[in-house]
Amino acid sequence: MSNELKSFFENELKEHLASQLSSYKNITVIKNEIKIKKTKGNSAHASIGLDYIANARGYILSMSVSSPEFQQFVIDVSPPYRSNLLTEYALALTSSGEKTKTFSPSTGGAVSLPLNPEKLKETILWITEKITSIYLPRAMNLIHFSEELISDVINAPDDYSHPFLLILYTTKKRGIAVNQLNEDIIFSKKISKNINFDKSVLLQHIANKKDG
Repeated sequence: MSNELKSFFENELKEHLASQLSSYKNITVIKNEIKIKKTKGNSAHASIGLDYIANARGYILSMSVSSPEFQQFVIDVSPPYRSNLLTEYALALTSSGEKTKTFSPSTGGAVSLPLNPEKLKETILWITEKITSIYLPRAMNLIHFSEELISDVINAPDDYSHPFLLILYTTKKRGIAVNQLNEDIIFSKKISKNINFDKSVLLQHIANKKDG
């Protein structure tokens, strides 16, 4: 792909995403990146980015969400295990190497770009639909600790720093009864990194609710 065509595509994608996301006051769209900024009442922030990979002749997607509120909860709980992630993010993922075809229509994780301008609109619509229907909702669910975050974590626990603690914190924030959770799932190896510790935290949470 020529540099001119690549630049044209990126500018067109930026303009289309900016139009589609204009209703979000805390979202800024720049070239190859969507930034979800902090708000007065919420210090969480996020980034959804696109990187062009020359060998793949296409773009991979990456996303990260930082939540100081959840990070403080993890510090207070002090789990005896490390984060799934190599950073302080609560959520981090990339489409590179994905086999699920969540972002890309083919395995490998990159959305290929056509070599002619006529099909660029099709690619722009594809990427926009993936971002607005999958990745942006996941970011927002974490930023606001929405009830939907629980299923997000269960479906992709490796993308989150502390899956069990994030599920527990969401129940606290949303007033969800613990007995609504499936213990076989939340104490599975993918979710719980230390069953004894996590069960003790859960029991403490139940005790605190009774005392309250």
